[in-house]
Amino acid sequence: MSTETVDPHVALAAELARLGRRLDEMGAELLQLHKDAAPVAAGPAPDAGTAPWSRSGDACPGGQVASNVDSAGYSAQGAPGGIAAGQGTPPPYWTPVPPPWGAAAGPPSAVDRPAEGPPYPPPATRRVTWTSISGARLLAWIGGGVTLLGVVLLLVLAASRGWFSPPARVTAGALLGVSLIGLALWLHRRETARPGALALAATGFATLYLVVAAATALYRYLPDVPALLVALLVAAAGLGLADRWRSQLLSVGVVVGAALLAPVIVTGWLLVALALALALAALPVVLRRGWSVLMLVAVAGPVIFGSAVGAMVAVDGDTATVAVVLGVLAVGLGTAMPAARMLPREPVAGLVAAAPVPVLATGAALGGWDGAAVMAVAALAIA
Repeated sequence: MSTETVDPHVALAAELARLGRRLDEMGAELLQLHKDAAPVAAGPAPDAGTAPWSRSGDACPGGQVASNVDSAGYSAQGAPGGIAAGQGTPPPYWTPVPPPWGAAAGPPSAVDRPAEGPPYPPPATRRVTWTSISGARLLAWIGGGVTLLGVVLLLVLAASRGWFSPPARVTAGALLGVSLIGLALWLHRRETARPGALALAATGFATLYLVVAAATALYRYLPDVPALLVALLVAAAGLGLADRWRSQLLSVGVVVGAALLAPVIVTGWLLVALALALALAALPVVLRRGWSVLMLVAVAGPVIFGSAVGAMVAVDGDTATVAVVLGVLAVGLGTAMPAARMLPREPVAGLVAAAPVPVLATGAALGGWDGAAVMAVAALAIA
């Protein structure tokens, strides 16, 4: 029995070949991990005859080919069946490794090669401000509403129970409104405090508006027509500030705060006229900014109050109500005509449908020829 002697050089070469294959497999795995971490867009796939081949079956990104691939595209190490490097057909488990450039175009030159950037883009930093926190904004507007309600209750209770003198009541309300507006202007310079500034400004202008209404209806310091002009100036100042700050929320806050609490102080046709002054002041801002929400909110007050007051015109016997509800119709249709060219059709259609409601309610309450004449005016205006 003969013992075959193994040449140590052959054994060493076989061991080195195994180590080389293992290193190739580890390199392919590392390249695959790098590819998953930072994907590189591959170019058009080359022809099958010119594509290099990889024994591991994993594509090498960036056009890098493992060291065991020769110039012909086949692996020279561990080729079964005596296939030499670059000869014959590769085994079925050998897969092509397409380079990122086309086979016909060749590798890009150093000039055409894009500059390498960081593997990951810098993370986008999101700036968290007070305006992005809905809870803080809600608290600011709730505080403004509570302050405005307190002003109205103070004016009404002071008038009914004789607290302070009438000039002191009106002066205190006016000073409070001006102070709130001044504080809002100061806070608006800081971006993080702008939600609070909007709430304070809306509360301040609504306070001044209600103080004018109280000075007219409760204390008779101002005649009706001058009071309406002053109220129009206050509303125009508040909506002008909203236009300057480009805040529809502020404009809606001014209109809602003034119109919602006005019935506590004023009644009758003067209530409709004060709400109509808000709609007139909002008209230029609506046409300038295209704020459909402001348009609907501004006209909702005259329509609702006009319908309620017009339904009782026969009981009150006040002819001024007829003129006021006709003014609501004129302002509503006059707002809808230019707004139809810049606002969506739905809010404009709602405005056209709601504007005649006070006139129809007034005509139905009057009855007879007077009511028919009022309804005929509404029909002609709509036509």
